Amino acid sequence: MTDAPVADDLPEQMKVRRAKRDRLIAEGGQAYPVSVDRTHEIADVKAAYADLEDGQETDDVVAVAGRVVFVRNTGKALLRDRPGWRR
Repeated sequence: MTDAPVADDLPEQMKVRRAKRDRLIAEGGQAYPVSVDRTHEIADVKAAYADLEDGQETDDVVAVAGRVVFVRNTGKALLRDRPGWRR
């Protein structure tokens, strides 16, 4: 007998996460990619577009990657793309 939980006994959130992982793998993707292609660091984007007002957009496309550390109920988030740097 194994100590692994039976799929039916898992919490709903874990079932959702496993389903997403299975879907990614079935589509040929990696569930846990080793790297993420990015064009800019978050600090560079913030500096380049510091003069934009809230909700204002540009036609520029950038790719950033980081860890969501905290999401506020106001819609803002604290992101970190390298140790010690904060939004």
